[in-house]
Amino acid sequence: MVAPALQHRPTAEMARPAPHRPEGPRLVQSGTPAIAIEGLGKCYRLYAQPRDRLRQLFLGWRRRYFQEHWALEDVSLTIGRGETVGIVGPNGSGKSTLLQILAGTLMPTTGEARLAGRVAALLELGAGFHPDFTGWENIDLYATILGLPSDRLARRHSQIAEFSELGPHLDRPLRTYSSGMLVRLAFSVAISAEPDILLVDEALAVGDLRFQMRCLARLRELRDQGVTIVLVTHDLEVCKRWCDRLHVLEQGRLVQSGPPAEVADWYFARMVSTLPSTAPPPPVALGFSETGYRRHGDGQGRIVAAELVGDDQRVGGPIRLGSTCRLRLRLEFQAAAAQPVVGFYVKDRCGTEIVGMNTHLAGTPLLAARPGFRQTVEFNLPMRLRPGTYSISAALAHDWREPRYMDWVDQILLFEVVDPRPGRVVYGLIHEDITARVSQET
Repeated sequence: MVAPALQHRPTAEMARPAPHRPEGPRLVQSGTPAIAIEGLGKCYRLYAQPRDRLRQLFLGWRRRYFQEHWALEDVSLTIGRGETVGIVGPNGSGKSTLLQILAGTLMPTTGEARLAGRVAALLELGAGFHPDFTGWENIDLYATILGLPSDRLARRHSQIAEFSELGPHLDRPLRTYSSGMLVRLAFSVAISAEPDILLVDEALAVGDLRFQMRCLARLRELRDQGVTIVLVTHDLEVCKRWCDRLHVLEQGRLVQSGPPAEVADWYFARMVSTLPSTAPPPPVALGFSETGYRRHGDGQGRIVAAELVGDDQRVGGPIRLGSTCRLRLRLEFQAAAAQPVVGFYVKDRCGTEIVGMNTHLAGTPLLAARPGFRQTVEFNLPMRLRPGTYSISAALAHDWREPRYMDWVDQILLFEVVDPRPGRVVYGLIHEDITARVSQET
């Protein structure tokens, strides 16, 4: 749940060599990163049957009666003060284990984790609470675990109650709470502790939409105040919009780190691609952006050219706000495909998908393909995006009913939207010509 600063070292009882057990929490000095992780690993012993535990206890010097499962292995990363960092990965990749070690609820087997400042954690539902205590009593308990002094807690009782919106439920035992109510209580106490580091493990995925929006708004305030936030999630769009860096865990190992938009595209490609992740991309075709791209797919069909045509018939030039441009994709097939579909996303500079369409949704199916077959599709794209720089990612799939891709190209094109009316203020991401009418009531 909470640890002001932890230094963990390997334990000698595990298979890997270790100097000694950690002596206890150690505060790090100011000026250091918020979180420094070096060679972190967590190993569990898996026993085939209960009696093997006794055999290991008394006969372990003869042989091993368990199998090792490394939930985390040799993870090293540094998180700066005030950074918002996302951690993604498939189920069982070690994300929650990593957060539990950072929170101090789990001891590592190897390596060390150093944290600077007060830490608050939102982990699994109910963690740090007692089911027989009332909401008020659990507020006191949870705040004590977080290290919040009692005099400061007393002044924040009303603030916690107001944010949680639990009202009379605070007088009732926690076992009567729903999962959404548990999240409300835990989040309200955690943010009241004024943490330097906030760890969130999918907790905000539970609860009603209105409370989720309030939580995100509060997280934005904490981020602006310089709080370091580590967010474990499966939502790549949240990572793109919120995080400064994104880390990917697979089978307990850190496999990728970097800017959120790039790493999110890499991770998505790794999850859906039918080719090994190390396979080289097909050669670049004429018409692709020169700024670089990421490509994956089984290669049975390819997007061989792409161009964006403005209403002035110029290719590759600025697109005027309010005009209609055309996205033209040329396709080539190396295998037969009965119902292929091609589509695209328009993304902003953070990688957020703003506009998306494909031939199936547009009601314009592609022609059935055979080896060597070529065809071109053209999308009419009304440009309502506010002025700025955007990218287009395009994908060719075998069938609209399943995400099995022949070719997926990120940032196949970059383009700029300009406003033909200088000085106009455009609110929001999309500008619409909305009219209004005012009438006097009698």
